Amino acid sequence: MKYIVGLVCCLLLTACSTTSYNAPNLLDGVDKQKLAMVKIHIHNDGIILASQANERLFKLHHNAPQVQEMFENIARAFGLQVTTEAEAEYRLHVLAAKPDGGECLEGLSSFGKGATYTMSVMTFGVMPATNGYCLQVDAELFYRPEIYGELSPDMNFLADFSVNDGRVNVLAGANELDNYQRVVTIEDEARALETSIATLFREMIDKGAFD
Repeated sequence: MKYIVGLVCCLLLTACSTTSYNAPNLLDGVDKQKLAMVKIHIHNDGIILASQANERLFKLHHNAPQVQEMFENIARAFGLQVTTEAEAEYRLHVLAAKPDGGECLEGLSSFGKGATYTMSVMTFGVMPATNGYCLQVDAELFYRPEIYGELSPDMNFLADFSVNDGRVNVLAGANELDNYQRVVTIEDEARALETSIATLFREMIDKGAFD
């Protein structure tokens, strides 16, 4: 019996995260043959990988090159040609890929989360508290216009995009709840981040950015 009690206590004291992976579903109905004609350059110079909320810093496990690779892989999954800027018709400048600090959950079951969190505080973190993060992705899209039948050497701004569909749910003690890197695993972060990136590309496609 004492082993069972000990196991339950360990489970309650150990932070964990869960997420769903929706990126493949976002490829449904996409005309990859049409998109295969589109050449795009992706770069993330100066990308922001952290956010600040409630005087706390929430920073990704992934670094800038890893986020760049995710963007390029997902662009290819949609059928786009990833190329150099000199050859590209479009340029996607990724401005941010970051945890939102829980902002996307505001107003969603706030009473339940508040009650659970309060109980966790009262028991010094022994009772688990629930929370979550959405992975926010911000980017600007530029295009190269045609001038007298030839592509211009310069890029023009087309639109900016911001999505946060990738979500990570967290179960942790109150003393750990706001420590993003401790309670969110790199695997869950990757799945949620890829979902947000795929949503961003799907939004660009659905809004006719590459038409």
